[in-house]
Amino acid sequence: FLLFDRFLTESGRPVDNRSLTNDTMMAFAVWLRNEPVRPTRGSTQRSIAGVHAHLRDIRAWLRFLEEERLLEERVKVEFPKLPVHLFPILSDQELERVWTSRYLTGKSDLATCNRAMLGLMIDTGLRRGEVVALQLEDIDLRDHLLTVTGKGNKQRRVPFSTSVRV
Repeated sequence: FLLFDRFLTESGRPVDNRSLTNDTMMAFAVWLRNEPVRPTRGSTQRSIAGVHAHLRDIRAWLRFLEEERLLEERVKVEFPKLPVHLFPILSDQELERVWTSRYLTGKSDLATCNRAMLGLMIDTGLRRGEVVALQLEDIDLRDHLLTVTGKGNKQRRVPFSTSVRV
């Protein structure tokens, strides 16, 4: 809230409930995007995710004020669109380097386990923590399905290919 206080002061707005308006929130979002993160270092700009995070905090605070009936009308906080980032896909050469690494080659139990986990992750898109958390009862070899507990403790069924089963 220090940034919001600084914004109000620099923009000449009163530092009280009168400034809690839709127009002020829109101006604050623009100010966050344009104001350097560390003014002493020059023109470092906040990321869009950083702006988004500050606005989420302000929105939560405004909701609290509204629930406590300290605001006369609802204040809307507009969020900038976050870019969609696609995860990188390994090339054939990169996959070859992974499969021939010393951690996956050989006949040791550790190498076998590493190959199984990596193959499952590549085949299904499971996260590292999801694979590590799998129990024997989560694996249905007959139907090629896994019961996975993911983020938020949510369970889902995930199919896997015959090549991973072997």
